Amino acid sequence: MRLRPADRGNPNRYCTEAGGVLFKRAMPQLVLYQKYSRSEVLEIFSPGTPFIPQRGAWGLHTIVGLHGRPGDWVFFTTQEHTEGSSEEGITKDGVFTWKSKAGQALKDPQIRQFITHDELRNTIYLFCRQKKQGRYTYLGRLKYLRHDASREKPVYIQWQILDWNISQKELNRSGLVLQDERQPGDHERLPLRSMLRETPPPLNLLEDGITGDAFRRTRTPDFSAEEVLDTELVIAGEKIVIAHEKRALIQAGRADLAHKVRHVAAIEGEHAGYDIESYTAEGAVKYIEVKTTRGGAEAPFYLRTHELEFARQHAGEYYLYRVYEYDEAFNAGKLYIVTGDIEEIFRLTPTGYRATRSRPS
Repeated sequence: MRLRPADRGNPNRYCTEAGGVLFKRAMPQLVLYQKYSRSEVLEIFSPGTPFIPQRGAWGLHTIVGLHGRPGDWVFFTTQEHTEGSSEEGITKDGVFTWKSKAGQALKDPQIRQFITHDELRNTIYLFCRQKKQGRYTYLGRLKYLRHDASREKPVYIQWQILDWNISQKELNRSGLVLQDERQPGDHERLPLRSMLRETPPPLNLLEDGITGDAFRRTRTPDFSAEEVLDTELVIAGEKIVIAHEKRALIQAGRADLAHKVRHVAAIEGEHAGYDIESYTAEGAVKYIEVKTTRGGAEAPFYLRTHELEFARQHAGEYYLYRVYEYDEAFNAGKLYIVTGDIEEIFRLTPTGYRATRSRPS
């Protein structure tokens, strides 16, 4: 078995001869935690494009845009540091801290694309190796989490690896060294009983970023897609908000209204369009939708179609209670409240479409 002379320059496209029969090498496929050379990654995303080692985008660049797919990228990264020695790296929860080129600023067009990256519309693929000249392990797709607004040249961005489910065996095989997580020490500041600490609504953290120490401390992933299906978390958030509402009404001298607070989602089911019916101290009705996360204030949340429609129809009485940093051990967390037209307050992104055959014209 030998290489055909014309194909020796490209190991991804050569044919072999065995008993006079030519065989073309199978095109590589994208498989999580499999190792690839740069030329194999090129063959996956841009088959037929010539590969030139140490030259051009695919042979040299750490960031490669995919042809014909604006907003889709391939990241090549080399992590040569040892455990705990660098701010860059990946945590055990799959949060990847990335540092840009030394000369890039926050206003650079490419950086702005990354900061506004929407994983529902576009895809960034992460390939990581532990030493130069080595092969890259495919770690999955990336979701923008946050960036450090106080530093540039280089810029620091935290990404969540969406497909993160790596085993110890795969870690050993890839040589990947995970970084220590430095989470905010908020547990000792939370009350040791059922309570929510109310805070102002956050600014537009997705685009404005967070600064300095807060960026270095915060390496929490976004599990909002999984949390929306976590029934226990959903119910716990609703119950702690009910307790919060009753306590506030009693403190305002309206014990009569506190007794009228209703857990609508438990009574009618999840299709009422809101979760809790409560009241202001003046007696006006409040339709409360509760969204709970173990993550931070900036974590996104999901609204079902009927929830959004109810919010549109009752903007004057609609309240969204965002419970965040919720801790089951203490049954406590933080809370911000927004009221009014939800479409003016939040940027809403469709996450799917139902397709039906249209009638013939």
